[in-house]
Amino acid sequence: MKSIFLKKDLMNDTKIISKNVLEIQVEKFYRRLLKKKTIRICIYIEFIIFYPGLIIAIIIANNYSPNGYNLIQNYISDLGSIHFTPAPYIFNTIAIITSIIIIPIFLFFEEILSSSSNKRIKIIHSSKLRKILINIGKIALLLGSMGLCCIGIFNEDFPIIQVHILFAALAFGGFTVGGVITGLIVILKKTIIPQSIGYYMTIYSLILIILRLFHFLPLITIPLIEWSWFLGILVWLMPITIILLRSLEKSIQNE
Repeated sequence: MKSIFLKKDLMNDTKIISKNVLEIQVEKFYRRLLKKKTIRICIYIEFIIFYPGLIIAIIIANNYSPNGYNLIQNYISDLGSIHFTPAPYIFNTIAIITSIIIIPIFLFFEEILSSSSNKRIKIIHSSKLRKILINIGKIALLLGSMGLCCIGIFNEDFPIIQVHILFAALAFGGFTVGGVITGLIVILKKTIIPQSIGYYMTIYSLILIILRLFHFLPLITIPLIEWSWFLGILVWLMPITIILLRSLEKSIQNE
């Protein structure tokens, strides 16, 4: 009997040790991922690959599309379909790469928000409320990144189009919810991000949600709303990454 109990104790100890080792390894990976130099590289890659790649994909589709392409009548995802562009791989590739490199940027951004201690409004000083908001924003932005990645993998030419639509909804939904929640934190807390960007992230996202859910303006097409939604996300994403980059450059120089 004693030997049986000893074996069980040894097995439990082994499981605990294995769990602790795994947690330590995950923690190490997380810290490496959030190193200042790593984040700086990710931001540079984002600006070098995503924005020029998107412009090139639009130009090619607009000039050489077999079925015609314009921002009023065509969806963003049409840039990744052979039916609308001779080079769908451009959009699909930049979607996958960008979705991966913005994950460390978002995680770093959320850490900055959680570490900022100066408050604008007392309610945000509550550690529980702050953690809840930051975690919701973080999860939403990560889900948006996953959706963006899958948009490139399961593009419009994928046999089951519903799969593509599902991940497109996940991308837009994740970035929008993440933008609203993160915008609220920026409004309520004093951070390196200007309060005006927080107001924009919150108000503009809510306006676009209303336009999409209650599409009652006949002159505004759904693809145009989608493009406005997408560009609206870029309008807050770009300045935030620039501000983070400037902060990182100063911090790295002072080390």
